[in-house]
Amino acid sequence: MRTTIPFLIALLVPLAGLCGARADEVEGDEKTEPRVLSVDDRFALRRVEEPRVSPDGVWVAFTVESMDLKKDDSETRVWMVPVAGGEAVIMTAGGSSAGEPRWSPDGRYLSFLSDRAKDTNQVFVLDRRGGEARQLTDVKQGVEAHEWSPDGKRLVLVIEDPDPDAPRSDVKETSDDKEVPKPWVIDRLQIKNDDEGYLDRRRDHLYRFSVQF
Repeated sequence: MRTTIPFLIALLVPLAGLCGARADEVEGDEKTEPRVLSVDDRFALRRVEEPRVSPDGVWVAFTVESMDLKKDDSETRVWMVPVAGGEAVIMTAGGSSAGEPRWSPDGRYLSFLSDRAKDTNQVFVLDRRGGEARQLTDVKQGVEAHEWSPDGKRLVLVIEDPDPDAPRSDVKETSDDKEVPKPWVIDRLQIKNDDEGYLDRRRDHLYRFSVQF
């Protein structure tokens, strides 16, 4: 916790200008009187999370979550800022969420989870020197979390058991063959969790993944 606090302060300084600029736009004046917060103010706030310091101690990668009132949805993007202070740089494109930034041991690559390719999270990797992100994994049920090995040659992935009731990709449905949702079978005392819905018997497992560039 002691090492995280200074880096969070370093992140908030450059981002303060972003929130301040938005607040000025709402009011239309740089100097405003105190007032009650509005819905627009709430949606102008951004949540900064997951700070990760690069191995050389020069950069901090982090995520910024913003909300869209019209779409009634949120979007998370990966940013990067110098530890010594300076302008924050957006690392991932808009239109899809990205999170869980992780540095490779040599500091050259920045990996993250994103659902930009499909509805499930996959591992993508960026070269810090520039270029487009590359998709590394293609797991049907998606990747829950990931970390680099010390030598940078492998990743450890957290993957949940596949859903046995999920539609098969190799089976084509006809217009007359509409899928009917199966009923939930309740066989446990705790049946639901917030943000998860109904609970089942699937479990998370660790997988080793070889990284090839």
